[in-house]
Amino acid sequence: MTDLAEAPLRLSDLSEQERNARFAHLQERLVPLWEAMRLNQPGESILVVPSVTPDATQSGADLQALEERMLDVLEARYPACRVVRLRPALIFKRESARHVRNLFLGKLLPRRLVSVDWLAQAIDKLPIAFQVVHTDDVAAAIHRCVLTEVTGAFNLAADGVLGHPAAAGTSLVRLAKPAVAAAWRVHLLPIDPGWLTLAATVPLMSTNRAREELGWTPTRDAAAVLRELLTGLRDDGTFPTPPLAERRASTDATTEPALS
Repeated sequence: MTDLAEAPLRLSDLSEQERNARFAHLQERLVPLWEAMRLNQPGESILVVPSVTPDATQSGADLQALEERMLDVLEARYPACRVVRLRPALIFKRESARHVRNLFLGKLLPRRLVSVDWLAQAIDKLPIAFQVVHTDDVAAAIHRCVLTEVTGAFNLAADGVLGHPAAAGTSLVRLAKPAVAAAWRVHLLPIDPGWLTLAATVPLMSTNRAREELGWTPTRDAAAVLRELLTGLRDDGTFPTPPLAERRASTDATTEPALS
């Protein structure tokens, strides 16, 4: 068996055999927990989402694929364990605007320049198609999963698609990547060029299974979700997180970030 003590910390650095060895070692250490939960017994429902340490070249899509692969192993080894996977589109609400800004835009878009109507129209004309979903609708889907006996994967997305799929989208991404890379290297943008490739290649999801088996229906369409987010960007929408706020120092970066 692979020497687990000397194995690399990143999952992406491990071979298939080393990943299997690490997973088996983890299972051995968690035996008391499995026994306490009566794992693999009828009526038990356990959802395990492993933490994966990414390297600098991995995108969110890579990490999700790795996590789903580990869940595949979990389901194969413990077939009586009920595993539910939710695959939401981009999750937005007004109060998440500051987080979205800090995660994707940085300081390149001052609040005073945010025109909700103009940006909504511009985004809808992009040659790249993508989906969104409101936070409340994702929460409703989770609630339904907990209260039912469903298993497997469910795609979640609001009605409608933003942008339009076109061949020009690939060209636009190719032209924009050098500028995004330069802005990322000098810390003007928090996202690396890999996110552009992801945006241009992400598939559009069908939500039929969530609607039919969960009885789930989104309450806001894609255009409404987008406008709510843009309004939040203009107004610096955010929300308090008291459990986290108590544990971190009060600094300009955490209480009043520079948004203009």
